[in-house]
Amino acid sequence: MMLKMNKKPLVFAGLIGAALLAFYLLPHFHFDKKPIALQNGGFADFRPVSLPMQNIDRVINKLDERNRRWPANPQTLVRLGQAFLQKARLGGDFSLYWRAEQCFQAVLERDASNAEAQAGMAELCAQRHHFSSALAWANRAIKQNPYRARYYGLLADAQLELGRYAEAVQTIEKMIELRPDLASYSRVSHVRELHGDLEGAIEAMGLALDAGIPGKRGTEWCRVQLGHLYFLGNELERAEIQYVKAQYFLPGFAPALAGLAKLRMTQNRWQEALEYFHQAISRNPLPDYIAGQAEVYLALGDTVTARSQYELAWKLLESEREMGIRPELELAVLGGRMGYEASTVLELAQQAYQERPSLMAADALAWAWYRAGHFTEAQRYSQKALRLGSKNATFYYHAGMIARALGNRALARSYLKKALAMRSLSPQL
Repeated sequence: MMLKMNKKPLVFAGLIGAALLAFYLLPHFHFDKKPIALQNGGFADFRPVSLPMQNIDRVINKLDERNRRWPANPQTLVRLGQAFLQKARLGGDFSLYWRAEQCFQAVLERDASNAEAQAGMAELCAQRHHFSSALAWANRAIKQNPYRARYYGLLADAQLELGRYAEAVQTIEKMIELRPDLASYSRVSHVRELHGDLEGAIEAMGLALDAGIPGKRGTEWCRVQLGHLYFLGNELERAEIQYVKAQYFLPGFAPALAGLAKLRMTQNRWQEALEYFHQAISRNPLPDYIAGQAEVYLALGDTVTARSQYELAWKLLESEREMGIRPELELAVLGGRMGYEASTVLELAQQAYQERPSLMAADALAWAWYRAGHFTEAQRYSQKALRLGSKNATFYYHAGMIARALGNRALARSYLKKALAMRSLSPQL
């Protein structure tokens, strides 16, 4: 599929190579195919993200029984592994990762070339934040079957987390050629967002929603992401509409509840924000939700409860190591918010950037260097975080504070003005 420009072409002096050109141009492309609606059914189209939470246990029990009757069936084992991954992701029970790994490895021990098991390992590694391994497994799956769009999605996810943005653009282009659907268009939206093209990101996420089925988790996740994009663009009413719609189609959907909580924070409606976070946490106690609730308590002047909530989020992240997850980036970001010892946070941020040199990791490391008093190093990594033009208020806030520390007040004002213009900036900051 050829991708065509729908905006005025941009001139990039000094850009060399097709990869870099694609890297900068993808956010301005539009698509000449209509999205394919998600299909239910056979093994090849099995997508665990579309299963309702209440059905996961039934699916696992059914597949477990089938595996006992007909042991070592590769399709059954792969589907069982995927179901374990979904339950872990949605319910926060990361101990299920080892069960998923057992399923995939049992298939690979008998047939090392099984592409679905390789893709399962790629997804497992990504959920554990082992992105280099996820990249390797996704490439193996593509080598076995280069016509499965889902494999390119797994590869692109790993490339994005590893900061390999030009490669991710090419991978997503291939994914769209194979299957223009919810999964591919949502990834295009994410890439456009990273490049600061909110209008284009909203357009692509709209296409993703058109391809989805209302009430399915994948569809409602995209609806929440569309709300986030409106939120980033200061279109708060439109953002709220998307969050409320997601709640209508999928009652109790934690990401939508958390979105409403963050929206209420920007409106200084603290009690409502607290209630929405409480509801989200009761459904999926993610550290990010708990840390968000801590910010609300802080705004309400309850520093004791805020500190205890931050501590709980920290302990949950640290406990993930026992499940084989690498939480260094999340710990570094949280440590910076909590005001933890600068040397500890710096060490975590350095580990995170070494493992996954993404924009987020660059910003976390920049802020860690700033808090440690090394402002030149801080600026170096801050520029890495800003290099794509992402409309991230925290990035600009950090860049402004770093420029101020270096004595560049004009640049500091420019960055801080941008940060404050974005309603998504944490009220705490």
